[in-house]
Amino acid sequence: MAERSPAADVEAGLLAHLNSTGEVSDSRSFASSLGVSHLELEGVIKSLSAFRIVDSTVRSSSFHPRYPPTRRPDGLLLAFPQDIIKETWVLTDEAKGYAARGSPEAQLVAAIPPEGASKDALKVSFCL
Repeated sequence: MAERSPAADVEAGLLAHLNSTGEVSDSRSFASSLGVSHLELEGVIKSLSAFRIVDSTVRSSSFHPRYPPTRRPDGLLLAFPQDIIKETWVLTDEAKGYAARGSPEAQLVAAIPPEGASKDALKVSFCL
């Protein structure tokens, strides 16, 4: 039997987390909780995103945390901008269906009764 790859374990952990909580709000913290590098998690996320299994939303903030905006005595606002981008990863609606019902292949196998079924009978049960 083939061994599972580390990427498969990361993918399984990510999908299980998304299925139970709905999102990963901080991918760096999440990678740490899985015990993998952010780069490994990012690769899995990009792969799942390419297959339209996960989507992301982007939020950004604009001020450097060490130097908050301050107002000078003459009223001028001094701020040190810093772009910080946060992406939130969530399951797509299609992936939520797979999480609930299994992949299309798994649904097909589950639909075959022990005595077997014809291709036409399976097409009818799947409304094809």
